[in-house]
Amino acid sequence: MATGSQSSTRTGLLVVIAALLVATEGCRFERVKTSKTKSTMDNLTIALTNYERDVGSFEAKLDSGDQMPTGLLHDASKRAKVIQILTGKKPDGTVDPRIRADLRWNGPYLEPSSRELKNGQLVDAWGNPLMIRIKRRKYDAAMRYKPDSFEIYSLGPNGKDESGSGDDINNWDL
Repeated sequence: MATGSQSSTRTGLLVVIAALLVATEGCRFERVKTSKTKSTMDNLTIALTNYERDVGSFEAKLDSGDQMPTGLLHDASKRAKVIQILTGKKPDGTVDPRIRADLRWNGPYLEPSSRELKNGQLVDAWGNPLMIRIKRRKYDAAMRYKPDSFEIYSLGPNGKDESGSGDDINNWDL
């Protein structure tokens, strides 16, 4: 039979082991969310690349009059417009025949799951909207055209734009 001090030692040991297991599972859970966010960003990267290749430029207007928003897209409606153009669907999820009628549009370029969408925007694994910056056409010093480019980033688990916090995820470090 265990004495009182042996019993309290065992209880303390079990508490320490339980705390370590919870901490380990928490880290694993965050790694899974980070991996899921990177995968969503990869899919968006591929979609934007294919769209630009087919249409010719992010600045090109579709026959419907729709145009990919450019610049740093802080506005939720502009981020939602990007997803609408890439999916060829209206915000309510129905097909947008105006976008799909353009002969250059060869999508859908992106087919996000319902968990990846929130208010028409693509979100990270923590439910925060992915931030997007689509740069306009650039020319080098010799006036040769350089393709459009874009940046995608997640504010990470803390949901705050804090440079140097170490939890933000972006497509240029992938």
